[in-house]
Amino acid sequence: NANGTFGFTGTIPPGITDTTDYVARGHEVEIVYNATRNWRTLLNVSKQETVQSNIAPNTREFVEKMRPIWAEFAGRPRSNYPAGYVPGTPLPPGTETVGSWVQTNVLVPYATTLANEGQVSAEQRKWRVNLVTNYSFDRESRLKGFAIGSGVRWQDKYALGYPTRFNPDGSVFVDIANPFWSDDDLNVDAWVSYQRRILNGRVDWKVQLNVRNLIGDEDPLAITVQPDGSPAITRLPPEKRIYLTNTFSF
Repeated sequence: NANGTFGFTGTIPPGITDTTDYVARGHEVEIVYNATRNWRTLLNVSKQETVQSNIAPNTREFVEKMRPIWAEFAGRPRSNYPAGYVPGTPLPPGTETVGSWVQTNVLVPYATTLANEGQVSAEQRKWRVNLVTNYSFDRESRLKGFAIGSGVRWQDKYALGYPTRFNPDGSVFVDIANPFWSDDDLNVDAWVSYQRRILNGRVDWKVQLNVRNLIGDEDPLAITVQPDGSPAITRLPPEKRIYLTNTFSF
């Protein structure tokens, strides 16, 4: 302006998006073990990790082009100059400058996003274990024809969200190094069956009772959390189900 003050107008580009590369690696081992003729066990163990790289390449280019401009106007007010301001004198305390606004709203979130570069995704369950076992009673025993079994599914914890903290200068950052963790997840199934030949041996009949999620969480489970750790989105746990099936083999 004619009196030597400057005006600043800022507009955030609408719908801005960018890309990220993900590299996923994992291992899986499955073992089947027959302890006896009647007892069979299956164990499955898997591990998987996803690493982020090349985060926001277009945003990086944009930020680096803008840094000299932001630096040039860093000490100017972001909005109007205070009433009665005399050009060349210090700004009154508490005046929001272009530099402070860019630091809080652009550079801190930008640095937080880039901090994920090369890190393993905490939102993914790293380990999963499944165990299935079944035992059929001997033909010579009093429980001839009966069989019992169980299945156990265990999943590792994962990050539900991240807390926000303050830097020494009062700016806010997302603390990705200390996420809020979920509990690990354990579910147990069980079943019992009876099998025999009927109709003069012409038909093989098997009846089986299955209980799905006999043991498992019954309370709502958090999917994501707020920055203070309180649940943001929850889901119902896997419901307990009971099945009775009859199979006839000819």
